[in-house]
Amino acid sequence: MSEESIESTGVPLSSEDQKKLEKRLLLAEMKIAALEKVIAIANQEYNTDLKKKAATK
Repeated sequence: MSEESIESTGVPLSSEDQKKLEKRLLLAEMKIAALEKVIAIANQEYNTDLKKKAATK
């Protein structure tokens, strides 16, 4: 469910739907934080910059 599809309907979200979306957002943010930490550790371990290398490809 994308943000655009929610806004285009014009129908307000129920409390339950809003809680589900907030939970999904929280989990996504936690996943991003964990992956960023993994990248930071790998950068230190292997003396590299994985973000920079991924951006150039």
